[in-house]
Amino acid sequence: MECDRGNDSIQMPVSDRWKGYLEMIRHEINKIKYAHQAIYFCQSYIGFDHRTLSALQITYFPLYENLLDCEFPHFMGAINKTSDSPYSLPETLFRYNGRLVSNIYYAHLRYVLQCLTYVKEPKTICEIGGGYGGPARLWLQNPIYRPNTYVIIDLPESLFFAEIFLKMNFEKSEILYITDPKPVSSERASQYPIILCPIKYLNAVSKLSFDLVINTGSLHEMTEEWVVFWMEWLKKQDCRMFYSLNYFAQPLGFMVEGSVAWSPKLTKEWSIRLQSFDPHFIKTQTTRSVAEILAEKTGDEKTMDKSALLSRYELLKNRYLDGQILLEALDVVRIYPQEDIIWDLLTRCVNEMKTVPKEAYYLAEYLTNHASADFKDKNGTALQEIRSKLHSIRSAGKESMYLYD
Repeated sequence: MECDRGNDSIQMPVSDRWKGYLEMIRHEINKIKYAHQAIYFCQSYIGFDHRTLSALQITYFPLYENLLDCEFPHFMGAINKTSDSPYSLPETLFRYNGRLVSNIYYAHLRYVLQCLTYVKEPKTICEIGGGYGGPARLWLQNPIYRPNTYVIIDLPESLFFAEIFLKMNFEKSEILYITDPKPVSSERASQYPIILCPIKYLNAVSKLSFDLVINTGSLHEMTEEWVVFWMEWLKKQDCRMFYSLNYFAQPLGFMVEGSVAWSPKLTKEWSIRLQSFDPHFIKTQTTRSVAEILAEKTGDEKTMDKSALLSRYELLKNRYLDGQILLEALDVVRIYPQEDIIWDLLTRCVNEMKTVPKEAYYLAEYLTNHASADFKDKNGTALQEIRSKLHSIRSAGKESMYLYD
């Protein structure tokens, strides 16, 4: 996959997971003749979301609505004015409280409600990896606030489905599909409610200013190189807020959706405004753990002084190391990668957590590559023992994720 970045271009392969999906799409795409076939294919066979066909989900709809009402009481009156798209896979749609809903509709709705709680009236939104356009549709049809322009950056194979799905839902809206890397002006962009940008033409959006950038459920599916690329892009791009909902604290040996050790690894220009491990609503739809993060680009690389960060970590040391504490501790590491803090956190991951998280692998590799000579003289042998065990678990990709069997 070629990705233009200013005058540079980089060659980076997609992850094994998406390599398989792309092969499937390219094999089947010429067989698709009608819009409903495209929607059926992308909502059934491609891992854009976890849409389910089971009628048993009907029993969860009251729970979903109650949780959303409790979490977002300020939007309570608006929630029942939203619905899933009538063009979604019919087998996944059910009528509840007079409107069409599905499990994934509630998940997408929560993204919107959470962002609107923390980001007031985002006029321009960019989504990295927008899938078939499900979240975009809700952003542009919800009764609370609708952005002027919604940009989706994705692989062209994914944008094929997004263009069809969004055209079905917005027949009267013109969609701008980017076909070259020439920068699009703000004036031109403002004329379109939807802009679809293939990754290889990413430079086309370089002059645009985004109030909010979103990524849900795909950073952890990328390669490490792509995660680094997107973090650098966020650093350089004119954008104010970033929202991420991605898997976190996954068992090190669980390689089903990728091997990324820690994402997102935001640069120091970002200040965290929200960090939540396993929000209650999300746990009703998955058994896997996630981190919800909303950050603001402050532009200040000295977000906190070192003494404040050390004090912050000392408070975390007095609490049991669970997913929430790991999330908060890694934010200290993100700003202040001090080797003693990283070593303490690594050993706690190994000794205190029931399953060793993928993030432990990142910590071990960081110390191996960046620790001082004095640190290695003192802890080098112990570090190599842990690193060797972590490598064994990671390379095996086995179901048993315990460090010590």
